[in-house]
Amino acid sequence: MTEQELLDLENSAGDWSLLTVEEVKKIVAYIRELQKVIKDTGIYLDNPDFDGTDAAHPAWWRGHFDGSDGTCFNLMKILLEEGEEMPKDWKYEALRTRILALKEKSRVGPI
Repeated sequence: MTEQELLDLENSAGDWSLLTVEEVKKIVAYIRELQKVIKDTGIYLDNPDFDGTDAAHPAWWRGHFDGSDGTCFNLMKILLEEGEEMPKDWKYEALRTRILALKEKSRVGPI
């Protein structure tokens, strides 16, 4: 697709029903070209709009999981009693159990 065709497409984005069959075929062909370039070169496009989706850049997912693990680890450290060792299963279930126990301890009875 030419730059002008892309601009025309972008400007008509409000009403896709105005696209002709030929224009749709051009769009599909262009997408296939991009997919081939990505496959052949190994280039992975990082588009922030794809974060948190199946199309997200692998680095986004690594950062997401690393951040979750780090948060859980630090919360678990806060919840440990003095002198208590970090449990081997410190991740999500152990953390959830401790938080629920704290929640139960903090409940106030009827007034």
